[in-house]
This record gives sequence, C-alpha cells and structure tokens, in this order.
Amino acid sequence: MFKRFYDSGWQHPGVAFLAAIPIVVAFALRRPFLLGFVALFGLQILIDALFTGALNPARGLGLDQPIAIAFVILGDYRYFVVIERSLRGTVTDLERPGLGPWSVWAVALGLAFIVPVASTVPQLALPHLFPANDPFGLHRIFIVYELMFLALALVMRFVVLPRRRAAAAPDLYAWAQRLTLFEIVQYGLWSLADAVILATHADHGYLLRVVPNTLYYALFVPFVWWTAPPRLRGVGAAS
Repeated sequence: MFKRFYDSGWQHPGVAFLAAIPIVVAFALRRPFLLGFVALFGLQILIDALFTGALNPARGLGLDQPIAIAFVILGDYRYFVVIERSLRGTVTDLERPGLGPWSVWAVALGLAFIVPVASTVPQLALPHLFPANDPFGLHRIFIVYELMFLALALVMRFVVLPRRRAAAAPDLYAWAQRLTLFEIVQYGLWSLADAVILATHADHGYLLRVVPNTLYYALFVPFVWWTAPPRLRGVGAAS
C-alpha cells in the first residue's frame, strides 16, 4: 500500500503542490491585490493542469468529472474576481496590502456559477443530443458551455461594464475591458474549434483548440499582470 502511494502522483509532485498552497495563500494575503492574485491563480492553474492533464494523480479514482468541473469554475472565477475588483475603488485602493473586500470574491463566485448551472439545462432537457456513447459527446457539452460563456462575456463587455463605468477609475475600467476582450477571444476560439471538430471530425480541429488552451493555461495570468495599470506592477510608483 505504501509503495503504491510512494509511486503515485499524490506523493510526487502532489506533496510539493500541497505544501505550496499555505505559503502562497499567506503571501497573497500580505501583498497588494495584483501580486496576491498572480500568486494565487498562478498556483491554481498549475494544479488545474496537473489534475486535468495526462499526469493526473487522481486518474482511476472516478473523480475526473467532478475535478474537471471544479477547475472550469475556478478558471472562470479568476476572471470575475479581477473584473469585480478592478471596477471598485481606485489604483490606490489596489496598492494596499490584502486581496480586497470579501464581497468582491463572493460576487465573483456567484458570477462564475452562471454558465456552469445554465449549461446543464440543455443537457437535462435534451439528453438525446448528448449520448454517453457518442465519441464526440464531450465536445457537444464543451460547445454549449463555450457559447454560453461567450454570450456572457459579450454582455459583460457591452452592457455590464458600460453601466459601471461612472463608478470605476478610468485606468481600471480600461483594464477590465482588456481582460474581457481576452475572454471573448479565448471562448470564441474554443467555440470555433469545437464547431470544426463536430462538423468535420477532422484532426486539425484539435490543433485549433491548442490556441485557446494556451490562452487559458499559459497566458491569462501573465496577461492580467502585463495589462494592469503600471502603478500596480510597481512601474512609475512614487518613491
């Protein structure tokens, strides 16, 4: 039993990831919002990639689906956290240590559940469109989710953000716009890739899917950092 654990992904790299979590959380709570966000969600996306990829230490335990769903929600959550935080207060507020009001994180969590909940409705109402024995059934589920989130991101960009513009600092509002455009491009490309896969069953659809996967796993957190107002990144800060 112990050798099986020793040889498993739970022991390595699992123990290293588990040990990093409290350190990263402690760091994030004592740093300004941007640094804390990058630390928390940088670790989160690494754990996501571990548990939803080929090296998944939980493989064979029957947990693949709930783990995948949890990480999808977390992946959307990070966008809503930074959007909600950027639309409240000023750059000076975000420069102070701490991750901001917990109400920001609570509202963002509610927003992150909109599409996961809504996307189950067609699956329950029209189960014949998502047969378990269909090799492309997963891509049908994907495209429903992707199109719903794309619609939500468009609503955020053209309805929600303009309505909240008056209360937001101009540089933070511009930051929120850039991040929302990132989500629109990412989910638009995912939708296109799955549409190609479902329509043609061609292998090149998976090559196209690599692009939004890279945006999601490798580039979102750096993009949050790169596009933040310079003062939040320590550029041009008063000495």
